[in-house]
Amino acid sequence: MDENVTMEELVTEDKLPDYEAAVLSAVAAKNEAEAGYRRLEARLYCIENGIDADNADDVILLAERMGDNIRETIPEVLKKYPFFAEKKRVQPVTTGVHISASPSSEMSGVEAAFRRSNPNVKF
Repeated sequence: MDENVTMEELVTEDKLPDYEAAVLSAVAAKNEAEAGYRRLEARLYCIENGIDADNADDVILLAERMGDNIRETIPEVLKKYPFFAEKKRVQPVTTGVHISASPSSEMSGVEAAFRRSNPNVKF
């Protein structure tokens, strides 16, 4: 490289598009990150206000179409579509075994067979 080259000569018009592309890429990444943040914030707002987590994305999508301020439009969505705010009832998981408080006087076939094969065990 020539020692007599000035800084103005190094910055030429053909080098600028690379900088512009980098700036545009950085701005696009920033906008995408901000949109993701707003979406997470809206999802948290939905869940905090009693909307089922499975329905939060649908409510957010409808709220975005109704206006810019999601916090104001989510209540409007819930007025129009109240089923989004309903909580699902979770069925308890059972093993199918029912234990009663008092022992039954009747023996099952398995219990009778066990007692016959183990007469020395005290119950």
